[in-house]
Amino acid sequence: MAEGYSDVATVTIDNQDRGDAFDVITVERARYDAESFVIAVYDATMNIVGTSSVIDAGETFSGDVPLEETLTETQTVTIVLHDVESGEAGEPLEVNDIVVLDNATIGDLSFGEVR
Repeated sequence: MAEGYSDVATVTIDNQDRGDAFDVITVERARYDAESFVIAVYDATMNIVGTSSVIDAGETFSGDVPLEETLTETQTVTIVLHDVESGEAGEPLEVNDIVVLDNATIGDLSFGEVR
């Protein structure tokens, strides 16, 4: 929890190795107590490639966020909590001027393994 912030604001994603094509990203946990929110998935070039449906304030989300396009390269994705504007992702949510986000590597994670 952010210092000086009494509500919960968190998002967690783990590295994901499910082959070479991703049409969903699994979010371990996301929660924001202050207001309803949307989870946005950014690809390595920081383009939004998927969003969740609206999640109510104080509700904990754990599950898959669908992608608008399949990601086929091993890359780092960033998950960011956004406020809701007209039912869609608005501005990124901040706590004490810090954006609520996490990132992970997806794709073929066997690189660097000795075979």
